[in-house]
Amino acid sequence: QHPVSWKVSPDGSKLLGHMVLHKTFEDPRDPSGKKTLGLKVTGGRMTEHGYVGAFVTKVKKGSVADTVANLTAGDEVVMWNGKCLRNLSFDDVYDVIFASQNDFKVELAVER
Repeated sequence: QHPVSWKVSPDGSKLLGHMVLHKTFEDPRDPSGKKTLGLKVTGGRMTEHGYVGAFVTKVKKGSVADTVANLTAGDEVVMWNGKCLRNLSFDDVYDVIFASQNDFKVELAVER
């Protein structure tokens, strides 16, 4: 199971997502290969609200990020495994995500 919940923010301005996603094999025919969520997140991007954020830039069709979490390009990833990604540099966001590369599951907080 992949627990995913989306709710409207208290002020009604955005959707807030919380999810625990289980990685799947990038190539299902190669079970010894890389496990992935099927998304690309890029940090260090200035927002119109004056802070730096980390955003989904690509979602692989048919991946866990697509079919289970319903993530789309432009969603802001606020937390990755309990670590806040706001106001982190590109490299710091990369390091947080890279540190979870061998984890079977990843917990995300997302804003849309």
